[in-house]
Amino acid sequence: MEECMPQSSRLNQFHASIILARNIVTSRLIMAIPLLFGLSCDAPIDPDTTAPEVTVSYPVDGRVVADLVTISVNATDESGVTSVEINIDGQLMNPDTEAPWQYEWDTAEYGGETQHTILARAYDEAGNVGTSDLVTVTTESIPMLSVSPLSLIFGSDVTVLALTISNSGTGSIAWSITDDQDWITVDPDTGTTTDESDGVVVTAGLLQETSTGNITVTPNTGDAISIPVSRTGWNNVPVMNSIIASLDLVTAGGTVTFTADADDDDGDTLTYTYSSAGGTFSGATWTAPTNGDGVYTISVVANDGIEDSDAAITTVVVATVPAMAAQWSFNIDGRDGIGMEHLAYGGTTSITASGKVGGAIVFALEENGDLSGAAFGPSPSGLSMEADAAYTFSLWISTNDDKAFLFGKTYDGNYTPDPVTENPEIGSAKGIFIADWAGEFGDQPGVIFENSWINGHAFEGNVHDGAWHNVVVTKTDADIITIYVDGVGGDPTPDPFGTSPDGNQSITFGSAIEEDIPEYGYWPFALDGIIDEAIFFQSALSAAEVSAIYDAHQ
Repeated sequence: MEECMPQSSRLNQFHASIILARNIVTSRLIMAIPLLFGLSCDAPIDPDTTAPEVTVSYPVDGRVVADLVTISVNATDESGVTSVEINIDGQLMNPDTEAPWQYEWDTAEYGGETQHTILARAYDEAGNVGTSDLVTVTTESIPMLSVSPLSLIFGSDVTVLALTISNSGTGSIAWSITDDQDWITVDPDTGTTTDESDGVVVTAGLLQETSTGNITVTPNTGDAISIPVSRTGWNNVPVMNSIIASLDLVTAGGTVTFTADADDDDGDTLTYTYSSAGGTFSGATWTAPTNGDGVYTISVVANDGIEDSDAAITTVVVATVPAMAAQWSFNIDGRDGIGMEHLAYGGTTSITASGKVGGAIVFALEENGDLSGAAFGPSPSGLSMEADAAYTFSLWISTNDDKAFLFGKTYDGNYTPDPVTENPEIGSAKGIFIADWAGEFGDQPGVIFENSWINGHAFEGNVHDGAWHNVVVTKTDADIITIYVDGVGGDPTPDPFGTSPDGNQSITFGSAIEEDIPEYGYWPFALDGIIDEAIFFQSALSAAEVSAIYDAHQ
């Protein structure tokens, strides 16, 4: 049975227990303080004294090497490798700061069999140095093929070139040459080279086309070398001479046929390719656009089966106008095929390439001033300038001549009495004149339309300034005459004298003579100038249609 303690003793024991517990807690807190506050202080770090591990992975110890050798090193370290040094025979070759740790070693410089040592060192961040085991290798010099030049280019006039084969190593090297083209020959095609250089003659046969091939030089040791070979052909490129249009002006949707001429010194058969920004081609025939009046450039190239010539170009005008009854483009010397059947009066003319469009016909006075150009005829069939017949004729003129006959339907030597005056010296004909006359038609220069040489319809204005001008005369079936110059019409005037030439009379351009004629007296109207793009319509064009002709040529 537990002995009963006095109350005072029990209180003392309780106080002692409290004090003991307090002391225990306090001591434990004191012990924990360093742990808590120690986390914010720098802990001591052991220094890195471990050197990187480094080995020479290639070549291995005892290896025989030759030519170009890639020395490879493996290096590792926990804190990272900062650089590697490779030493050959104790001499530093390169400090390398980035992997892979390699060095290209050319052993050909040593010649013969020689021993060499390779040592690698690796460095880390702490400056520790790791050193590899020493590797000992033996170098051996071997034959090495060298070829010069590394390409052969034969011009059109070069048939022979030289190739040099040499041994940049030691010993002897045997080689052979092959090619992949029948037109390439080599001499010699085999050989053995030691410390000298051997010459090889390469011949390229004549070729019409530019060609390429390869020569391959193969040694008995080492890699083959391929030599590209090119041969410029001797082909002569065709030369374009001209392109001629059958017509220089065509209605929308109409067709024009072109004749091209080119030379080829090799005698090759030529083909021609035509092109234009508008319309379509079928062979040498062009169909004009159905909309879009204006000037179209036509180009053609000749090809000899190998190369194209330079392009020849010409132009064609597309205008929305009625059907043309007759048209003269003056593109062909001799005028064949364009409605001109013969020359009259013994005059001569020439064709120039500098027309308004394409070619044009040139009338030039001779030194004595008595002869100019020629008249053409007879008229194309079906053209009528009869009374009550509507018609239009248009042409382009460039002249400085102020008294000249341009165009008309006149007699061809068969004179008959004038039906009104019965004067056999006055022919019934119609024509356009450039005039600068005082008297009957005033003092102003301009364009005159005459019927039977006595009725004039004038358009005032200077058209003999050397520039190109479009001159048009329209006549309605009611015998109303209007003269237009450069798309602008004068006042319509009646033609009371409607008599017109008969079928024996010619369409005439220019005038052949400037002298006294028994039938007429003095004839001072020989043209000194250029005419182009003459058109006859069997209808009276409207002002808008005349303007369309002019605008389309701009």
